[in-house]
Amino acid sequence: MLRPLKDGHIRLHSPWGHYRAGAQPALFRRLTRELEDANDDRELTSYLGDLKESARDVIHEDYLASAVSHGGNRLVEWGRLNDLIGYLNIRAMAGQSGKSGKPAADLSAVDSVMKRVLADVGELPNLV
Repeated sequence: MLRPLKDGHIRLHSPWGHYRAGAQPALFRRLTRELEDANDDRELTSYLGDLKESARDVIHEDYLASAVSHGGNRLVEWGRLNDLIGYLNIRAMAGQSGKSGKPAADLSAVDSVMKRVLADVGELPNLV
């Protein structure tokens, strides 16, 4: 039922199993092979989490020079890479209000955060 959707974002979790709407993306298959070849016993999701944190550390330390702002329950971060380039990372949309299962509160939080983001980096001609 899910497979015709061919969307890697769609998953169904039930007491009987976990299902995806298609095959894993080629990158996931490649990374899984690389983990196996390196005899690394981490699950792919754990490995990807480690990579995300490593990339985040590099961005913060080498490019933002600790001048990073946070909002939305720390799910949004932004700053300036230089005088021409802003940086924005939205880690998740749901949960920004800190209230689970409250989409209206999340939308309000997103609106507030994006006003701050635009005030800080909105005039820059480039955004990563």
